[in-house]
Amino acid sequence: MVRQKCSGIRRSYLEATLVQEALTLKGLETPLRKTDVLRKDKRSELIAGYMTKVMELLQLDLTDDSLRGTPGRIADMFINEVFSGLDYANFPKITLMENKM
Repeated sequence: MVRQKCSGIRRSYLEATLVQEALTLKGLETPLRKTDVLRKDKRSELIAGYMTKVMELLQLDLTDDSLRGTPGRIADMFINEVFSGLDYANFPKITLMENKM
């Protein structure tokens, strides 16, 4: 593989694209829908609503201090942590180092 010199953002995009293409070729790419894209705050609001319903079905007392706000925290966790890596715009910078062993 030829190393290309380019800006950090462009390089990260290039690396993300290469990874995405490799996963697609192997049939391992996680399919994401690009239609009806909602803003993060709207997605968070909807997920929090669903989590509230789940917690109510589990008969949890959402008025208790230990649970108050939990549906919103779970929604933010899903959006900003658990599934954020599926968005190639969040692709991390790759650093290569020589193995000295």
